[in-house]
Amino acid sequence: MTTTTAIARPDTHDMIVVHRVFRRESDLMPTLIRAVPDGDTGRAGVLAQAFRTARAHGVVDHVLSDLVAAGLVDADRTGTTLGIASAKAWRYVAEMEEIAETQAAAGLTPDLFRSMAAVYADLAERAVAESPEDVPDGLSLADVLARFGGEGTRPADAA
Repeated sequence: MTTTTAIARPDTHDMIVVHRVFRRESDLMPTLIRAVPDGDTGRAGVLAQAFRTARAHGVVDHVLSDLVAAGLVDADRTGTTLGIASAKAWRYVAEMEEIAETQAAAGLTPDLFRSMAAVYADLAERAVAESPEDVPDGLSLADVLARFGGEGTRPADAA
């Protein structure tokens, strides 16, 4: 006589529900990213770095066009937004370093937030104005990037 043992099987109904939720929530990601306000600390640093890199490679207009098309920036306000971020960047250095230490204490790499602290320290040194209130409305992206990146020449191998 053969004995069979019942094997516990996962509840497939629960699996289907979980997959549907993940699919639905993943579709919301672009909308959620766009919903982050212009003044958000991390967003400002990432945008500043992206535009500084684009300037160094001569592709600012292309990057700006892509970000505008995706609804992530307003072409007319990007210079002012980054100028304001630079004027208060000094505030974020200690905050990013503290987050890095918190990440390390949790056993995670602190590198991302240490790097963001370095980005903000550099932006603070190149700030467009002493305070956000002193940043002129309508400041051009080109003027802000000139302040952020010196001459912003293209790398020799990219010319």
